[in-house]
Amino acid sequence: MHSVLVIWNNPIPPNPDLSWPQLHVPIKVILSQNNSLNNRFLPYDLIETDAILSIDDDIQLRHDEIVFGFRVWREHRDQLVGFPARAHFWNGSDSSWFYNSDYMCEFSMILTGAAFFHKYYTFAYTSEMSPDIRNMVDNYFNCEDIAMNFLLAHITRKPPLKVTLHWSFDCVYCGSTLHDRPDHYAARSRCINWLTNHYGYNPLMYSQYRADSVLFKTRIPLGKQKCYKYI
Repeated sequence: MHSVLVIWNNPIPPNPDLSWPQLHVPIKVILSQNNSLNNRFLPYDLIETDAILSIDDDIQLRHDEIVFGFRVWREHRDQLVGFPARAHFWNGSDSSWFYNSDYMCEFSMILTGAAFFHKYYTFAYTSEMSPDIRNMVDNYFNCEDIAMNFLLAHITRKPPLKVTLHWSFDCVYCGSTLHDRPDHYAARSRCINWLTNHYGYNPLMYSQYRADSVLFKTRIPLGKQKCYKYI
């Protein structure tokens, strides 16, 4: 890990007495001018590495999960590599796409609340992607992750790559979150249909597999050590 960038998405600065964790790398706090979900994908000059681990403040990942995810991303640098997966499906009854977060045998999106991607995509999202899409994200105050999935799929014509067992993350210490809103899933379905109309097609592609450690769930001789303890 090179550094930690905290995108402070509240126009009110953090309390000076706020205690940050003691790490072996610098923590840099970026104060946003406005409360926009697009801020997480700005091409900040402080980003000095090719790889970005985008992670929400209510996500908890173990050290070995981060290391494994990064090593998988190194072999798939043009793809979105991450943990929670979602899918889109066609609803024939009303001729529209809908967003699905259920456990399923295929997926087409990786949530950027816990995902690796190349820093080029922050430039593409901010400078090459249509500003109408970023305006849509601001209007819905939702779907920046879906917009990033559409962008990568459109550029690469590849699906994202899921790693490990994680399908969702529960934050027992959190209050209300965006996905707790009653219209959250309906809004995300509307985003998919809006983006499909904007692109003129739906670029999202499905995948049916995930990446796990080579020795995951493999019985090994006593005294031998697995690559990772839990994955």
